[in-house]
Amino acid sequence: MATERALGKLQDLVKAGDVVKARARILAAAFGAVIAEMDAITGDADIAWEGEVVCEQTTGHEVNFTLLHASVKGGSLALFVDGVPTTAYTVDLDLGVITPVGSVPVGKQIVASYTQLGLLSQVVEIIQAVPSLSLAQFAADKALYEQAIGWIDAHFPV
Repeated sequence: MATERALGKLQDLVKAGDVVKARARILAAAFGAVIAEMDAITGDADIAWEGEVVCEQTTGHEVNFTLLHASVKGGSLALFVDGVPTTAYTVDLDLGVITPVGSVPVGKQIVASYTQLGLLSQVVEIIQAVPSLSLAQFAADKALYEQAIGWIDAHFPV
């Protein structure tokens, strides 16, 4: 005959099992979220922008111009004043702010072509500067997370 103690322990076991299953599903979802972040980074490549009109018609009083898409890949910016290439500027690559060197002519159209750094390029640059980070380790982690999700899905189905 089952005792109250045995029934209580069995209920505790069932509850504990339910908690483990729920936490396993939460863990699988967390692994999935990390994988989604990894995929968002690796899927975000550099983008080439050609012929972006930075200023339709200058007033001659401009102190800077801002590109629509920052961060800018170093060495990729080509700036044109009424179709004529110019190098009379500096650029803040992170902000995409172009500062003319000298005065800005009146009534000119300013057009830019450049490459916007995608997340992948930016993250690779950061990883190269931080010795404790490694692309290989992120790839290994992703494979491990995918394996864990598969195991959880097989053993704790929804």
